[in-house]
Amino acid sequence: MGAGESRGLSERMFLMYDGIHYDVVLERLGEREVTLFPADDLEVSLVIPCESLTDQQAEELALALVKTFHDKRQYTDTSNFSLRCLVCGQGLHGSEGAQKHAAETGHGNFAEN
Repeated sequence: MGAGESRGLSERMFLMYDGIHYDVVLERLGEREVTLFPADDLEVSLVIPCESLTDQQAEELALALVKTFHDKRQYTDTSNFSLRCLVCGQGLHGSEGAQKHAAETGHGNFAEN
């Protein structure tokens, strides 16, 4: 049983985490996107059809979508990605390297290489 089912909630929402941020997975009912908040406010909308889907079926589609993104390596491996400090230009390895550099220098502006 999913969260909220025992309370009789009638809406569901799926989020996909890519290692850096969350994207909402929208559901499509015919020509209309179904979401709990305005889709215009979202940078990325990932859509699955929701025509008469049970919660289990919708979850399976959402997991299949996540698997597709994972298989295409469309995520950020925060342990192994390369960063550069935009203050001093030093190259860094992973989020731990950025955190250590920030603690040592007070620098807090980084970008992926």
